[in-house]
Amino acid sequence: MFLPRMQTKLLALFIIVGFLWLITVQWGAPSVPSSFSSPFSNHDTTSAPSDQKAAPSAKAPVAVPTKASQDNEASKPKASPAAVKSSKPTQKASKPKESPKHKAPLLVVSTITPKTTALLKEPASSKATSTPDKAKPSNETLILTETFKPPTLENQIAFWKVFEKLLDASKPDCDPPSRMGTAETIGYDKLVVSEHPSERADVLSMPDKSVAKMKKAHENFVAGLQAGTLEMVYTPGTRGLVTTAGGPYLPVFVISLRMLRRTGTNLPMEVFLADKEEYEEYICDEVFPELNAKCVVLSDILEAVPHSLDITHYQYKVFAMIFSSFEEVLFLDSDAFALHDADELFTSEPFTNHGLVSWPDFWASSASPLYYNISSQPVPPMSLRQSTESGELLLNKKTHSKSLLLATYYNYFGAHYYVLFSQGAPGEGDKETFLAAANALNETFYATSENVRPIGHMKHDGKFTGSAMVQYDPIQDYNLTQNGIWRIINESAAPQPRPFFLHVNFPRLNPTTVFDDYQEHTRNVQGKEQRIWQSEKDIKAKFGKDIEKEIWQEVKYVSCELEDKFETFKGKKGLCDKAKKHYLGVFGKT
Repeated sequence: MFLPRMQTKLLALFIIVGFLWLITVQWGAPSVPSSFSSPFSNHDTTSAPSDQKAAPSAKAPVAVPTKASQDNEASKPKASPAAVKSSKPTQKASKPKESPKHKAPLLVVSTITPKTTALLKEPASSKATSTPDKAKPSNETLILTETFKPPTLENQIAFWKVFEKLLDASKPDCDPPSRMGTAETIGYDKLVVSEHPSERADVLSMPDKSVAKMKKAHENFVAGLQAGTLEMVYTPGTRGLVTTAGGPYLPVFVISLRMLRRTGTNLPMEVFLADKEEYEEYICDEVFPELNAKCVVLSDILEAVPHSLDITHYQYKVFAMIFSSFEEVLFLDSDAFALHDADELFTSEPFTNHGLVSWPDFWASSASPLYYNISSQPVPPMSLRQSTESGELLLNKKTHSKSLLLATYYNYFGAHYYVLFSQGAPGEGDKETFLAAANALNETFYATSENVRPIGHMKHDGKFTGSAMVQYDPIQDYNLTQNGIWRIINESAAPQPRPFFLHVNFPRLNPTTVFDDYQEHTRNVQGKEQRIWQSEKDIKAKFGKDIEKEIWQEVKYVSCELEDKFETFKGKKGLCDKAKKHYLGVFGKT
């Protein structure tokens, strides 16, 4: 009798232990809150400064903590940062999904040569991102489900024909907002350490009926994007560089392209020209193929479809990105100079787990509260993040096609939206449309937080003038912010990320103008040739090499080797001699 009873007790004990083990495996330990969501890293679980409080409401945007707020919180006990979900009044976040991983290497396809270069793509991040539920289309919403591939001219025209219908069906049927003043220009570096947060400018006037019409048109466009499956025209598994150039910008771009090739990258470049008049045969057919670049004429696509609005200037950028043949795009202005191999930007976080990376401008946001009303979003604090400098933009068209299409909507109706985003502040144009679109659609992005910095020289009146903008490495910036280190609050917290781009926007290095029209920049008060960016010592300390000398070598090459090749060079005598004279006067030898 004793043995059977012992066996029964042991069996019961084994059952209890097994049940407890099953509970532990199935449900695991209690969950730990994820780290605080960064406003620079939309919808990603990045670490913000440790004393940052969780937002009281899921609908409230999270501002970058100011220095004053950190000082106030320094004496308080540190609490575990809470995860903050971004939501919009008309869009609720659905269950987080794991980012898809590429099962095969991403190919870099040369658009000029038949060769292809295989580049391994880093696995996509497994961090959760929130995805909005699809907006409900109204009876007026145009739903499109077309797919056009590969990126032949015929398919690009077919895509534009369909997409233009959605744009036209969602046009704002009212006059643009009226500007009653100009938004104050506030430097973001001063705003973020200020003890007194600035109020958002509100200098626009618009009748309520017009606001309602713009809001309805915006809702219809977004609903059309979300309800349909309109896919852009590109070659899957490709990445490359895109720019817009033509006329006086073309020589400047050739200088920047030659500098780009010095970094070691051979990524293909597509150069979009406004129309056939900007197509210069020798440059497009002889010079560019040797540099793995190709001319694309936008009017061949855009003018093939009747459309009600003219497409000009700032609007070319977003259309160049749409009609580029690449899945992954790094857009560079014609006067933006890459300082390092751009390949690594495509294969590293934050791009691999966000799909959209931007760089900052000097200023705080000056977007109007009216825009947030029209796009059904809460008005964010001024300190949320810097405004955007769109001379450089990195975007994955596979994951962020809807963001790019909504940015196109903002640009296509730029007469209505540009003023909403800037209210007359510096740089009004396309620059704010890309992150605004991603935020409106609840799609991920990473806004590089390291402040942009000017480099320049002393003018004849003794005052400093900036002539180029330094943008920094988003990979190194991301590694800092992921570990809760924010140099925008405390620059001594960590070494500065390396400079990655140099946007040479004033004066532009066009040989036809830079030597004669901008002598205050290229010559000192005695009339002798001078550097336009600080001293040789300062430049080498900042960039690790004499980057100004390298750039002027390329200016001299373009001025001499291509002196009679550009349309804008015709009739201009002595460009090569002027370039040699400047180079000799500054650097001592040719």
